[in-house]
Formats: sequence, structure tokens, C-alpha cells
Amino acid sequence: MKPVRILVVDDSVVIRKLLSDTLSKEAAFEVVGTAGDGRIALAKISQLHPDLITLDIEMPVLNGLETLAEIRKTDHKTPVVMFSTLTERGAAATLEALSLGASDYATKPSNTGSPAVAIEQIRAELIPKIKALCSAQLGIDASASMAPSKTVNAPAARLAVRPHKPGKANRDCGNRDVHGRAERAGAGDSSHTKGFSSADCGGPTHASDFHSISCGTAGKPTGDSRGRGAGRSRA
Repeated sequence: MKPVRILVVDDSVVIRKLLSDTLSKEAAFEVVGTAGDGRIALAKISQLHPDLITLDIEMPVLNGLETLAEIRKTDHKTPVVMFSTLTERGAAATLEALSLGASDYATKPSNTGSPAVAIEQIRAELIPKIKALCSAQLGIDASASMAPSKTVNAPAARLAVRPHKPGKANRDCGNRDVHGRAERAGAGDSSHTKGFSSADCGGPTHASDFHSISCGTAGKPTGDSRGRGAGRSRA
């Protein structure tokens, strides 16, 4: 079986590493390259000819939607999965990406308690969609690869991945608020992710897509908040 060759495009070096490492652990996948912005991605697509592309939206130089439009001018077959904090069900960015030719979308983990939770969300939401899009190449049943996702639990956070409802396509638009918009760390350098230390992913100490990831400290208990009464008067 020929592995699915994947190009990971994201402006955060930490997310690129996290996603690359998680996908590479799948025997059916091979991450053939990464890119930090759309312009670099377009150059690598012509060089590497990947079987599938994961594409962030908020990036410098050329953002994800602009990059997608450029890809679809010449390539209408390669699956492109939008992977961003902005691509949630019913979100404007999701609808625009789908209208430009995105094959599917997954929500990038944000506000999670640990890298382990983020990895589990990638495994639960993104990986099944990649397998479904490349089912012919992998020789698997596409419907079997899209089994309902399970809820991911962690001590610091509970992150529920919404299962796919039978009879509804992935592009179905429900009512869902958009949370966790990425904070821009700088005009020219967005390879930062809050809360990730270099020990976690081997990258820089910031990234805009994670929040309050454990750094070896724990919050203090709040204590008993019940006030003591001054006494009750007797009749």
C-alpha cells in the first residue's frame, strides 16, 4: 500500500511539528514537507506533488484562503483539508473555504489543557477525514474511516469532538459559535503558540493556537468560600 503523502501548511512552527509528528505515527501517512505561509506552500506543492494538503487560514504573506484559490486554478483534484481555529461548523471562514474548493475542514485544537489532548483531537477529527478522502489510495471503505469520534477527557480540560451525524454531509452548516480565534503574535512572525514550552514540541516558547498548557505549575485551591453567619436571633 502506497502511503498518503501529506504537505502540512501552518504559520506556527509548534503546530507544524505537532501535526507532522501525529500524522507520521500513522502507517498510512507520510509527511513529505511543511510550509509556514502560502507562498512557500505553492512552491512546495509543485516540487513535492503531495496527495493531500492540510492548510491553515491565518498566515502571513499569503493566507490560507488565498492559497487555496491559487491551488484550485491549476489543481482541482488534490484534497485540501482546512485546519484552523476559524474552521468550525457554520463559520464564515469554513463556508468560504468550501466555496473556494476545500475538500473538508477540521478545527485546530485550542484552549486545551495539554499537548496530549490536542493530539487526541487530531486523531479523532482530522485523521479519519484524511483517510476518507484518500480511501481509494489506501484501499479502505470511506464510510468505515469516518466512524463517530469519541469525547476526549483530560484533567485540565474536557474537549468534546462532535460526532458526524448519519445522513448529513461534512459540509452541513449548524449553529455553532466561533471560539478561539488565533491571536496574532506579530505582523511578520506568527510562529508562536502560547503555553507550549520548547520541551513540549521542540519549538519556540510561544504559539497562538494553544492556551494555558501545563508548564509544571498548578493553581492554588480557592479554599472554602462559605461565609460564617453572625448568628441567628431567637424569638
